[in-house]
Amino acid sequence: MTQRVTLANVATAAGVSSAVVSLVLRGKDQGRFSAETVSRVKAVSAELGYRVDRRARSLATGTSGLIGVVVPDISNPFYGTLLDGIVTELGEDYQAVIVAAHKDSAVTRRNVASALDLGIDGLLLATTEQFEIGVVPTVVLDQPEVKSDAPHVNIDVESSARILANYLTHLGHRRFAYIQVSHRSDTLAARSTAFTDELPDDAEVEFLSCPIDLEAAASLTVERAFSWYRAGITAVVCATDLQAYGALSAILELGLKVPEEFSVIGGDDLPFSTVSNPPLTTVRIPTGDLGRQAVQRLRELLAGSTSSQVENLPTRLIIRKSTGPARSAAVS
Repeated sequence: MTQRVTLANVATAAGVSSAVVSLVLRGKDQGRFSAETVSRVKAVSAELGYRVDRRARSLATGTSGLIGVVVPDISNPFYGTLLDGIVTELGEDYQAVIVAAHKDSAVTRRNVASALDLGIDGLLLATTEQFEIGVVPTVVLDQPEVKSDAPHVNIDVESSARILANYLTHLGHRRFAYIQVSHRSDTLAARSTAFTDELPDDAEVEFLSCPIDLEAAASLTVERAFSWYRAGITAVVCATDLQAYGALSAILELGLKVPEEFSVIGGDDLPFSTVSNPPLTTVRIPTGDLGRQAVQRLRELLAGSTSSQVENLPTRLIIRKSTGPARSAAVS
């Protein structure tokens, strides 16, 4: 069996003390050591394959270096980007323990309890369920409906929704299909309300809903597209890009044209939106920044802060080729 590399082994190989190695690998080296020393310690640590002994760290410091992260759907690319931001910002100090929420909230509660049993130091919560808030330092991500004293980092979706409404109105659109998500979300409800409130008085919106799923949105669009056309609907606004992909594919498979007959708009600027057919007009959400900012707020809590501030990150309308002027007349 290969012998475990210890902190002392790294210190000996790097020609420094164990204390220096510990400080460098915990990111506590700012202003204490030369850049050459920091670089050498990290290089030797990587070369030897050193890993932090979390059990020893926990006994010595009373902390585990583990952060629980609860997300609703790891198959959604939005949450992949969010997790990347979280893990990047956690760095070498902490390791993420990811809990994917289950449709049965009891299962999720059990999984969160298991994470707490591991001794997590803090919790990042990206679901509407208020799991164990207050048991450990907690930051809530993009869930304004969760009422607690914990810090919140939210997305300002309302300003970009108003900009979208004005943009589409300027293109001549007055009748819209709006595909919402089938589960409750105050963030997405605020977006749709801001959008409709900004429309002129003569505008009409047909609201529909489906899961955040490409096939579900495609099926819905196949069922409704020709009735939309006859009703004079010229733009299909989707809460998420995944739903917009489904709407796009269905409209094109039906022999209709985008954007000449229907403009299609997404909601979160996923990576594939630049290469969809046609490239998707959507709203850019700073998903990675959401994760990074949440970790920064959590670090502040772990350092003793008692702040319960709410932070709102800006969004931006991204105009691509899936939107254009409204067609001039409806078919009766």
